[in-house]
Amino acid sequence: MTCPNCYSEQFEWVKLSGRGSIYTFIVVHQPGTSVFLPLVPYNIVQVTQEEAPNIRIVGNVVGTDNSKLKVGMHVKAVFDDVMPEVTMVRWEAR
Repeated sequence: MTCPNCYSEQFEWVKLSGRGSIYTFIVVHQPGTSVFLPLVPYNIVQVTQEEAPNIRIVGNVVGTDNSKLKVGMHVKAVFDDVMPEVTMVRWEAR
């Protein structure tokens, strides 16, 4: 992985607030695999981070009806332990 601006391979972990806004999103009605069929319709969002607008994180918004999603909507990160060794970032409206 490299920086898209300077192509550096040197990174460091930085703690962010978890606040951001939806940059773009889709609502899936026909998944590419039957594994996701029980989840239909579900959303996939790209969220721009408040402190780092050039960083976008992919996830999905929970607790909000898909029809209410809008580009620019303010969200905050929440974490879902889907398995003992796997935690996924999700987003809630704020």
